[in-house]
Formats: sequence, structure tokens, C-alpha cells
Amino acid sequence: MSNQDGHVEHPLSGPAGSGFEEPGLDYLPMPKGMGTFSPAVLPDPEVLSDREGTLRCLESVIAGARRWQPDERNIHLDVSTLSDAERRLLDEVLGDGEVSARLPGHGVVAQESVFAGVWRVADAAAGRDRLEIGPVPDCLLNAFAEASPAPRLPEQWPEGVMNAPGVLSELTEHLDVLSNNGRHVINLSLLPLTPEDHECLDEALGRSETAVLSRGYGNCRVTATMTAGVWWVQYFNSVDVLILNTLEVVAVPDVVCAAPEDIADSADRVAEVLEVTR
Repeated sequence: MSNQDGHVEHPLSGPAGSGFEEPGLDYLPMPKGMGTFSPAVLPDPEVLSDREGTLRCLESVIAGARRWQPDERNIHLDVSTLSDAERRLLDEVLGDGEVSARLPGHGVVAQESVFAGVWRVADAAAGRDRLEIGPVPDCLLNAFAEASPAPRLPEQWPEGVMNAPGVLSELTEHLDVLSNNGRHVINLSLLPLTPEDHECLDEALGRSETAVLSRGYGNCRVTATMTAGVWWVQYFNSVDVLILNTLEVVAVPDVVCAAPEDIADSADRVAEVLEVTR
């Protein structure tokens, strides 16, 4: 069955659930310590055997991760038909990985599992609950649907502005890299920026509600601007001190994306989980 976006939905049969449940993401407050992720839970064999919907879903994840190829669209697996018990077990097995995303304006939250490239996506607006297999969830590829094509420059630069005009000019010159799947990074940490510069950049680029938190060594917060293709990418250490502040012109920053080889590896890792529990 195809949805309106052209994706092929793979329904997973099972008892109807009690309705859409939006998984919470501990994303907005910056964590106070070193970022960690929760490991996958290995269920008892008898528990998994009693949750046939969960078992079928995990088997579909293995098949999907092995089938997915770079430059192909994400594979969607519908989990809305699972029972509450099957869905809870699925969440326990998948665990919480290092990357979480929230698009409040679209009612979408996404959490990468401990298996790279396997995403748990809740779309409250559409009433969909699904898994996606791919480098990033589709919602991030559509982050700039309502964005401006270029920064909104002031008619006159405010007093105190020094380097913001040069930064905005460089960004504008490199917006065409998006058409070639390219990437351009401006390291703001290396530039002397006044408070007026920061305010000018914020106003010219805008900030959307689309944001991602990647928790690896320290934390990386990625925020979409309201200028198409431009992201704030900010790295914090374990005590929440900003250590690297960049602007990136790219479809989606690399720090958010799962590598193709990791997606292939996830298929083997999920298969190992099922093998251990049988």
C-alpha cells in the first residue's frame, strides 16, 4: 500500500492497538552529564514468542536493512497495528540510540534506535506510528518546506555589527551546493563575533522549531534555520559548555546521519538478537 508521499507502507499484521501513542524524547533540555544511550533489551524467548507482532516486525527490520541501498528512499514499516504489549516490547528491544529529533510544528518526533539507521517515528498529525530504515528520518529531509530561499538581510546593518555581513554573504554564495548534494561549513568559533553579530545572524537566518540532539561524546545540538539548507550545528562538552559553533549548508548535517555500512550492520545485529532469544 502506498501513502500520499509515494512511500510503500509495509503493514505488520497483529491485534489493533488502543490508539496512537507519541513516544517522549528527552531532547529539549541539554543533558547535564556525558550523553549515553540505552542498550537493546534481550527479551526472554517465551516473551518474544508470545508477541508475534513484535517478532514479525523485527524480521521485517532485518529484511529492510538488508534491502536498503544508498540513494534509495527510506523503507517504512507500519507498527500502528501492534498491540500495546507488542509495541512496548518492540521499544525495549530497539532501545534509544544517540540521535533524537523533534518537529513540534508538524507533530513529529523521531528517535534512532541502538541499531543505526533504524528510526522510531511518531507522527501525531497524520496518526501514524512507524519505523523508518535509512540514514535520517524523512521528516528531516522536509525540514525546510516553509523556509526562505535566502537569508533576510536588513536594509541597514545595525551598529556594532562586524562579521555577520561577511558570514551571510558566504552562506548565500554557497547555497548552490545543495543542488549537488554538497556541504559548506562556517566555523563561527574562529571568528570574533559581537553580540550584535549574533543577533543579526539569528534575525537574518531565523530559527525553526526543527531540532536534533545527537548524544555521543558530549552533545551536539542541530537546529534548522528558516533559510533553506542552513543549519546551526553546535557542540557542547559534558558540562554544557559550547565548544564548537558552526553553520552548515547541507541537506542534513553528517552528525545526524547513519552511514550505509552501519545500516547494513544493523541488519546483522537485529538478527543476532533474534538468534539469542530463540
